[in-house]
Amino acid sequence: MTTMKTPISKTILLIIGLLSAGTIAFAQASDSTYKQPKPGLANFYVEGSVSYMGDEMKTTGSLHNVDGLTQFVGAGASIGWRIGTVVKIQLETGIYSASGSMEDYYGYGDTVKTDLTLTATPVLLSASFCVPLSGSGRAELRLTPTFGLYKMKLKRSNPNGSYSFTGSPVAAGFGIGYTYHISRMFYADLGLRVLFRGGMHDDNINASLGSGPAGGITLAVGYKF
Repeated sequence: MTTMKTPISKTILLIIGLLSAGTIAFAQASDSTYKQPKPGLANFYVEGSVSYMGDEMKTTGSLHNVDGLTQFVGAGASIGWRIGTVVKIQLETGIYSASGSMEDYYGYGDTVKTDLTLTATPVLLSASFCVPLSGSGRAELRLTPTFGLYKMKLKRSNPNGSYSFTGSPVAAGFGIGYTYHISRMFYADLGLRVLFRGGMHDDNINASLGSGPAGGITLAVGYKF
């Protein structure tokens, strides 16, 4: 009986040791899958988002007493590349719209209600610096300077007809976000951003949209490949 205890004990200890080592190795491998960039993969990603933006559109000229044009809602799409552990670059676009109205004067002091629709289609390039918030890299703090074009189209419509004018001012800004890697392939991101954009003017109707800041909140879901 005594001769059997030692081999059995060693076998049990060996099995326990192997299971423990396997558990630790599996946990480490699971954690490492969230770290970026992923070894042996291209580390590209695509992203879809919904956004709300506030923009104090300063109107002058024939755009007088405008009510609205300050709250934008819309959706965007992005493609990006995780270059290194803490750096990624991204190209994004989207479409966001706001509506408003004003009283137009015509004839002998008569007025007519004019509906206004402003559509913004930004094309932005950004570089993000990602700070891990956990050892596994599953949660990150994102700091994102941004630069690009902020294409805008304003449409005026009333019973007398409609008219549109467009512009593509330069925009630059900064964002901050919290990224959570749901799995090896998917992540979610909640971000805040402020963009400083230029204005636009139309000589035909003597109307201007002044430059100014636009701030917003964005919720995005991404797929890594």
